[in-house]
Amino acid sequence: MKISAYLYRKEVTDFAQLLKPVPNGMLGPVALKPKVKLSVPFQAWSVPGRKKPPSWAAVAGELVDTSAFVNVSNSLVFLFEVDSRFFAVSFGHGHSILNAELLEPEFGLRTSVNAVDPNKLAAMQVRTLNENSRQQRSQTSNQASIADLDLDVEREMIRFVRGKVGDSTSAVKSLGGSQAVALTTKSDLKEIPKVLSWLLKAYESDAYKASFPYLDNFVPLKKSDPAVPPLIKLLHEAIAKPAGQRIGVASPDDIFGEEPDYYRISGDRKRRDNLEDLTLADILDQIASSTKTEPLEDLKITPYNAGGDPIRTARKLRDYFVYEVVHEKQTYVFCLGQWFRIDKDYVKKVNDQVRSLPDITNDLALPDWGKDEDGKELTEGTYNEDTAKKHQWLLLDKKNFPIGGPHQKVEIADLITHKGDFLCVKRMESSATLSHLFSQAAVSAELYTEDAAGYATHVNQKYVAHFGSASLPARPRMVLAIATDKSGNLADVLFFFSKVNLVQRRRIVERAGFTLALSKIEKK
Repeated sequence: MKISAYLYRKEVTDFAQLLKPVPNGMLGPVALKPKVKLSVPFQAWSVPGRKKPPSWAAVAGELVDTSAFVNVSNSLVFLFEVDSRFFAVSFGHGHSILNAELLEPEFGLRTSVNAVDPNKLAAMQVRTLNENSRQQRSQTSNQASIADLDLDVEREMIRFVRGKVGDSTSAVKSLGGSQAVALTTKSDLKEIPKVLSWLLKAYESDAYKASFPYLDNFVPLKKSDPAVPPLIKLLHEAIAKPAGQRIGVASPDDIFGEEPDYYRISGDRKRRDNLEDLTLADILDQIASSTKTEPLEDLKITPYNAGGDPIRTARKLRDYFVYEVVHEKQTYVFCLGQWFRIDKDYVKKVNDQVRSLPDITNDLALPDWGKDEDGKELTEGTYNEDTAKKHQWLLLDKKNFPIGGPHQKVEIADLITHKGDFLCVKRMESSATLSHLFSQAAVSAELYTEDAAGYATHVNQKYVAHFGSASLPARPRMVLAIATDKSGNLADVLFFFSKVNLVQRRRIVERAGFTLALSKIEKK
């Protein structure tokens, strides 16, 4: 049998709290009468199927009669009280009626990392926590170890694990999850209380510390944590004035198997178009146009599949934001609808690795990033042109190298100095901007070492033609030249998750035979 189980928070004390309220006039769940008695209290609720045309019917209806096409989906939820905790077991889209605000956000993940054999994994997913949040998933048809899945679990947040259970005597044979636990068991539903009790023990264990110690790099905060109220205030201020803030949007749910076809925002009775993609600009527009005084709390987003069925429960608009902030010398991230404290030892480790990079700011003496004659801030292109002219360096900005086709071009670098340093230049506007810079440097270094499609030959020809001297040094230097108005060394003022990204890219650059260095550009 395969089931999906959810755990409610400790503060839940009554069955009446487990389902979300039904708005007036809406069709709600129906209580079902149990056929048998179990050793624990339980309830069963059905989600009535609604007849509706498939999402493609309106389009296809232009050519054929689609009135006979109707989709109907039925779902079911069981609610249990086991060991003084409340659980939900969902079938179909039954999860859509659960009170998501009261669910443990990491029940599936914590249970899985404590219970699975780390050498018998089937799938794992990690996620970055910056404003350009990215998910990466790796899975295999065979049992694999953590290393076999080839994910950077030490520097990115683990969001999902699935594998075989390490305890051979357990009724649960395999499981995986993020918020919910999806498991297979030989037990039938009459024995499910024992399974839920086993899951709770696994959830509360600390067995993960042996195989997944880096899970504690990102510690979820309880709602009662005294740091939460000031952090919420900072988040609201960043949403009101996002310029210069480390803020973005991303789905708070880890969605597997079904990709969202669109997102729908509701909560203030305003007719809105469905959103095919989530962007910060779109979400801010929705806030600005809402009639609600608390749009972050009152507006909700629901992801839907192509058939028009919700594939996750509605979440508050607030939960879709990703935000990084330093508060009282501690780094915090709001992501997945949850506040996380970044472990100080992990922060120190990342900071030390970035500080170990050579800082050649004084050696390069790059000009300040100022303004043009009209008083406007210089564009990146103008800054590179002015710098190349001042130092007589080779300008390669916008002179990309074709690698396999007319639409596949690679940025070599913005400038190359007379000593053969590759300079990649960017303003420090966001983690996403810097991520592009670091990626540019890593890709360029790899292609140069491989001389892919004559890449290194091309760069050397440009260098010799410009400087009239011998070829580039055997071990060139890749320099990340970053403009900022923040005071202090560049290694200390970078966004934290930019530093995490930088550490990852450093290994690629150095493996390609380059050395990596930093150079700060003073931005006036």
